[in-house]
Amino acid sequence: MKFFKQLGSLKITFILLLILAAVSILGTVIVQRENAQFYLKNYGEFLGKGLLFVNANDLYNGWAYQSILFILGLNLFICTINSFSLALFKNKKKIALFLIHCSIFFIFTGAIVSRLLKYSEYLTMIPGQTIELKQGKAKIIFDKFDMEYYPQTKQPKVYCSNITLKENDQIAKEHKIIVNHPFKYKGYGFYQSSFEVLADLEMVISHMGHEVWQGNWRQGQSLFLPGQGDFRLEITHFIPDAEIDQDGRITMRSHELGSAALLITLYQNDQSVGEEWVFIDQRISDMFSQKIEVFDFKIKRLDVFYATIIQVIKDPGLGFIWTGFLMLFSGMIGFLFQKNNIRSV
Repeated sequence: MKFFKQLGSLKITFILLLILAAVSILGTVIVQRENAQFYLKNYGEFLGKGLLFVNANDLYNGWAYQSILFILGLNLFICTINSFSLALFKNKKKIALFLIHCSIFFIFTGAIVSRLLKYSEYLTMIPGQTIELKQGKAKIIFDKFDMEYYPQTKQPKVYCSNITLKENDQIAKEHKIIVNHPFKYKGYGFYQSSFEVLADLEMVISHMGHEVWQGNWRQGQSLFLPGQGDFRLEITHFIPDAEIDQDGRITMRSHELGSAALLITLYQNDQSVGEEWVFIDQRISDMFSQKIEVFDFKIKRLDVFYATIIQVIKDPGLGFIWTGFLMLFSGMIGFLFQKNNIRSV
């Protein structure tokens, strides 16, 4: 009990604030987010290892900095408990003030929990792909992508992902994920972040005047040509409707299919050895001299399909934060509507 009271003393609060300020200043002096060799070379082996141990290379996300914040939050909470007695519950204004103090601890704790345990990932998905979830043996299936344009323009107005939730291989729910209208499931949030327009085409590829391959090819798939050793081709960039600006750069005019352009990259043993822009519009193609000399490409059919970019977030700290805000709101309402003089608290 004595230790509990000492941990909540104002002296420790003052010391922790000084330490936090000193460490924050240190974070501005030490170069952040470099590799380990950088710190060993520039700060010496002994000091460099010490800096790496306390995560000074990414100080504000490291365990040492987060520990100081946690201890400070605990100190503030205990300080609040020490400052009040059970007698305060006989005074409604003191109860309100107690709630306000406790709300700070909950918000502070929630921020730390979010920083340490928050999960966030961006997933690029094409129709038919799934997100597997551990909870309830569930999975999210991406069905299709819809887009609506502004009238008389080619600018997207609304776009959304149509998904199906399955639990134990049974359809539980169908939903549209729209920007600012996420899908929530058992602590996970699925947010519509962005999208990509991808190419689905039929192409003829020739080598030295002889056809070496013809068939369907979808962006995202590697193409291995028969009899060409370790060579493989990939569509590394696709512009559905391209134009050339005044500086000679390829830019996108719209997301709809028009004067499409594809950047095809040739790899040998996973090393890029050449790339070429292939255009539907031959006039644009003639303006570019960058070629993969050993191959010629001819597009026979070109369609587009959409890949959605979904941000998946799970934040266990939100419960603390919302509880803190609820306590803060309740405390403020209770405090403001009491008739007692504030000096009696």
